[in-house]
Amino acid sequence: MIDKRVRKDSFNRKFGKKGGFFVQFTTTFSLIIIGLIIGIIFGSLLFYFNIYIKARRGTVILENYINQDSKVASEILKNKGFKVIVIGGEGKVIKMDPPPNTRVKIRSEVKLFTESIKTVTMELPDFKYAWYKTVQTILREVNIIPSVRYVPASEFYGTVISTSPTPKSQVKSWDSITLFVSSGSSSISNQSNQNEGINQEGINQEESSTSSTPIEIIPPSVDVKNYEEVQQSTEPNSGNTSQPIQIQPDQNNQSSTESTENGIGTEGGQF
Repeated sequence: MIDKRVRKDSFNRKFGKKGGFFVQFTTTFSLIIIGLIIGIIFGSLLFYFNIYIKARRGTVILENYINQDSKVASEILKNKGFKVIVIGGEGKVIKMDPPPNTRVKIRSEVKLFTESIKTVTMELPDFKYAWYKTVQTILREVNIIPSVRYVPASEFYGTVISTSPTPKSQVKSWDSITLFVSSGSSSISNQSNQNEGINQEGINQEESSTSSTPIEIIPPSVDVKNYEEVQQSTEPNSGNTSQPIQIQPDQNNQSSTESTENGIGTEGGQF
C-alpha cells in the first residue's frame, strides 16, 4: 500500500505558502471589486434621489382659482412666487393657463383669463392650402392660440396641410390649435428629379438625332447684287480704253538702212 500522507506532506511543504497567498489575494481583490460596485450603485441612487427631492421642492401643484376674483387670485399667486398675467381686466377668472391641479415650477408664468374678455365659440373652418400667416391672423382675432408645426410635403412652402383639431370641430377663444404647414422639402426633391429626367430625355433625343442624320455643311450666302456691283466697278470703261501706241520710224533712217542693205547685197554679188 502507498502512504498518501507522505505525498500530502510533501505537497504542503512545496506549495502551502504560495497557495495561501494566492487565495488571500483573490479574496481581497474580489471584496474590493464588490465594495466598489456597491458604492457606485449607492452613490447613483443617492444622486438621483437628491435630484428628485430638489425637483419636488422646486415645483408645486397649481391650485384652482376659476370663478374667483382676479385680484385675489393674482395676489395669492404672486406671494407664492409666480409671474401672473391677467387677461381681460378685472372680474372672475374663467380660465387658467396652465390649467389647475397641474405641477408647475415656481416662478413660472400663470395666465388668468377673466369673464370680460371676448369669448367666441365657432366651428373650425377648413384652412387647407391657405397661407399659414393669414390663418394665424384670423385665429388671433378671435383669441385662439395657433401653433405651427412644419411637415415635409409636396405642397408649396407655407401652405396649411391640416389642423388639429380637425375642421368642423367646435372651438372657442383661448383654445390652442396646431397648424401643420408644408416645409416644401418634398416638392423640391420631386421637382429636381423631374428636371433631371427631362434633361436626360433631351440629351438622349439629341444624341439619337445626331447619330441618325448626317451632318450638312451649309456654305455662307453671297449677296449677288453687291458682287455684281463690285465686278462692274473693277472692269475698265469702254470709252476710256487706251489705244496701243504705234511707233513709226523716220523716213531718212529707213532710206539709209535700205541703201546699206542694197550695198551689202551688191557686194556680196560681186564676190
